[in-house]
Order: sequence, then C-alpha cells, then structure tokens
Amino acid sequence: MEKSKKDERLKNIIFIRDGVYEIQISNGYKDDGSRDRITETVYSDEDVAIARRDEIKA
Repeated sequence: MEKSKKDERLKNIIFIRDGVYEIQISNGYKDDGSRDRITETVYSDEDVAIARRDEIKA
C-alpha cells in the first residue's frame, strides 16, 4: 500500500483541530534512555505548520 503525498507532507505533524497543529520532532535520546523530543503547537493552517517543521529541522 502506497502512502499518499499528503501523508509525507504531514510527517511529524499532528492535526489537533481546525487551525491547530502539533509538531513533534525526535532529537535523539536523553542520558536516561528516554526520547528527547522537540514539540511545538502551531495556531495556523497546515502550510504554516509544514514551514515551521522545516525551520526546526534545519
């Protein structure tokens, strides 16, 4: 089964409700072995959330 292009565009972005998206990016692991994540909530449309995710990754 192939993933659609929209699924790839929204990788690491979770839809909360209209106009609210959460970005979760893995930043490796902490010393205790738990995941170190960067999490940010974006109050806008999905295009802004995608642009912000790309900024954080860079």
